[in-house]
Amino acid sequence: MDLTRYTEFVRKLNEQIDTFTRMRDSILEKIALHSNQTQTKTAVVFTLTSNAGFASVFGFLCKTYIYAQVNQYDFYIDHRNWQYTYANGWHDYFTTLKLYNPAAALDYGRVEHYSWHNIGQIPDYTLQQYHDCVDEIFKLKDELLACSAHFIETIGGEYDSVYVRRGDKLKENEYTNIQELIASIPLDPLRKLFVQTDDIHAFEEIRKLLPDKKLYTITPYTSRGADMFTICSMNAEDRRKHTEELLISIAICMKGSAIYSDNRSNIGRLHKIIGLDAVTLYPSSASEIPLSMATVIRPQYDLM
Repeated sequence: MDLTRYTEFVRKLNEQIDTFTRMRDSILEKIALHSNQTQTKTAVVFTLTSNAGFASVFGFLCKTYIYAQVNQYDFYIDHRNWQYTYANGWHDYFTTLKLYNPAAALDYGRVEHYSWHNIGQIPDYTLQQYHDCVDEIFKLKDELLACSAHFIETIGGEYDSVYVRRGDKLKENEYTNIQELIASIPLDPLRKLFVQTDDIHAFEEIRKLLPDKKLYTITPYTSRGADMFTICSMNAEDRRKHTEELLISIAICMKGSAIYSDNRSNIGRLHKIIGLDAVTLYPSSASEIPLSMATVIRPQYDLM
């Protein structure tokens, strides 16, 4: 059996195992809920799926977390079958959030399950609520924070940040014209520049346009962008490296004195939610609504 066929066989086998595991857990949960009908507490469980990119699923997670907080429900995650998993799913990279165990249903009168499939059942929330949510749950593990801090020390001094999304966005948006982008953003001539991108070609194009500016990136020279299908087909070690590069890049990017990010990208809108006024979204013509902290947003669907 060749490698491609073997990989597909393993993928389908894992899907079948996951399906049977979820059926078992659903039965256990129903038994627990039925046997303990005196409980009045509610639990909310968000399932991280492999149907969308990192920031898209993370945004839906945030929306569900806010919903649980607003209603004073306990919040859990289920990260089985998440395509960014190396060994421990969400906790490969983050220190927050509790995993759901169906046996915990004994402590609740109701358990609500959400994923990107049924997220429309949850109300929309404000920029302030999203900002507070990300501040609470986007907590990287110490080793990832140490990597970002070390790279920032390597840059030395103040720097601006620019984010250029390629990967699966090439299927959704026009190719980002680097020359037009650089001409449209007011980079400080005295500051260095950090480039967050998943395509080293974007970094090289910027370097040609700004030969006298000190440029930095952690993007590997083998990186040419990756959509979710590419990530799903990676082995565990490559998947870990890809995800850590993304998260460390976000941490470095957000420390820039001025940050310029793509409004058409979920990552770009995540930058805005984190950095607020420090982040300028491009293209400027894409902004559809004036933003305030009280603005109700839908960052996985709408431009900001």
